[in-house]
Amino acid sequence: MTPIKITLRAALIAALIVLAAPAFAGEREVAFLQSLAGQYRGSGEIRGEDGGPVNCRLTFRPSGQKLNYTGRCSGGGGSQSFSGSIRYDDETGRWLSSSRGRTVAGRKNGSSLSFTVSGNDSRGKITSTMTISPNSAKVSFEATTRRGARTSGTIPFRRV
Repeated sequence: MTPIKITLRAALIAALIVLAAPAFAGEREVAFLQSLAGQYRGSGEIRGEDGGPVNCRLTFRPSGQKLNYTGRCSGGGGSQSFSGSIRYDDETGRWLSSSRGRTVAGRKNGSSLSFTVSGNDSRGKITSTMTISPNSAKVSFEATTRRGARTSGTIPFRRV
């Protein structure tokens, strides 16, 4: 697998990272999370060395006071499955997302939640943002390998 394919997979995972710890959200926050539940489909174009068209699906399901998600993206040099959960933490007043043991704090703006992940690892630098609202979602990312190759993309989703 080429470094770009590995970076693309890492970027897609990073774009959809979120947390599964005890939550004690209020009625308004739980109602908001439940408004996001449903299936979303998206497609976009990955730009870069192993780029190309990509198709994705996301499913959000309420589970008590959190929202679990599963998804899969195919194209752009490979495919990737992911899962996690989103919750509101009353204690800190923050929206949190978790996946694979990593927690990311998000921001609510009107009827949209956004989570941004940025970091460096042995492959290079990856920055990605996932934004979800009751009728749409969007994942944007940019990855730069240690050797300077860039991969980027935006995948808009709509609720189906």
